[in-house]
Amino acid sequence: GRMKSPLKTASTATINLVKRAGLWFQIREQERLIDGQGKALEGIACPMTAHRITLARSNARRQLARLRAEYSATFPPGVRFVWTMA
Repeated sequence: GRMKSPLKTASTATINLVKRAGLWFQIREQERLIDGQGKALEGIACPMTAHRITLARSNARRQLARLRAEYSATFPPGVRFVWTMA
């Protein structure tokens, strides 16, 4: 096969780095959101409100899993991450 030009390799690496940084920020924001939802649940007496927060938290966890998978995909095959439970 043909070798990639150094410039193309560098620009791909830069794009990957920027993408990773954006995903990392989004992952951290989701983790903060889930943490806040957990803290909010502690003080809720109304079952309907608690249920709504629980549903929102479930959706946030699903979004977090998607972001983590997208982040992991920016690394070469074989590079593994161990994520903590959120």
